[in-house]
Amino acid sequence: MKKITSILFISLSNIGDAILTTPALMALVHQFPDARLTVVSGPRARGVFEQSRFVHKLIVYDKKKSLHDKLAFIFELRKQKYDLVIDLRNSAIPFMVSASKRSPVVRNFSQTNMRERHLEVLGMTGLDTGCHTGFDFFHEADRVSVLEKLSAAGVTLSNGWILIAPVAASGLKTWPLQGFSKVIENLLKNFPQTILIAGDHRERELSKSLVEMNPARIVQIGGMTSLRELAFLVSKAGLLLSNDSAVMHMGFELDVPVVAVFGPTNHHRYGHEGERFKIVRAGSPCSPCESPRCLYERRHCFEDLDAEKVYAACRNLLERQKACR
Repeated sequence: MKKITSILFISLSNIGDAILTTPALMALVHQFPDARLTVVSGPRARGVFEQSRFVHKLIVYDKKKSLHDKLAFIFELRKQKYDLVIDLRNSAIPFMVSASKRSPVVRNFSQTNMRERHLEVLGMTGLDTGCHTGFDFFHEADRVSVLEKLSAAGVTLSNGWILIAPVAASGLKTWPLQGFSKVIENLLKNFPQTILIAGDHRERELSKSLVEMNPARIVQIGGMTSLRELAFLVSKAGLLLSNDSAVMHMGFELDVPVVAVFGPTNHHRYGHEGERFKIVRAGSPCSPCESPRCLYERRHCFEDLDAEKVYAACRNLLERQKACR
């Protein structure tokens, strides 16, 4: 193979989907450490890549933009010739640029899981899929800034908190807050850790009732952190409880104990496996449906999920850590 000095890596648009592509990106970095890496992402996912030391150039593609903006995007891409293009969107973009080698258009996947499929694309291109380095989701400056914010909110700990992300970007993927409140009630009763409630500004408003359960032990950080600051908080959590969301994927990549609540989405496709990752679901026959709207009067996949089942998964991971100390 010709020496690879310039790589175009086409990631995905949503934050969670982009996080699922980072193992493939790091496999490229491991295999071609001296190559210049240009990443294409959607506007929502730019925060994943824009401060990474592994990404030399980030180009944002917004499919909602005008034709003029799309032409400017193509012109920006064509400023450079690439030795290798890896396209995880499987779009027309690789054929708009000069490239010596491209990932294949026709793909016969053997895996169901999207994280593994992204790695499979590298294999189909004749590349190594192994990786020994994790993606840099945060830096030292993020650690310093977010700890200052926690201190201002009355949290003096630097690790070990229980981090809960109760609201997903999609309401369809969000377990009702009543379920989270029951789990939190048990956590407060049986474990001493501070609980942090994560989310963006919209999710902060939606989850206010959870903080009001016990303001002395539950701290709202929703809307207070950048994506990279949130990544630091995830990395130092004693437990992460989340819906199927970007935070969930981040928790897996950062190797923290995760309890993931799944409803209509496919846990085989978007979940993970491992001793520190537990998937909890109701097991309704209609789930996973992957439908953009529920076809029934009640959401069986979430409303039939017993909060005790979710709490039991949390307790298992917390007690396992305690036993290992």
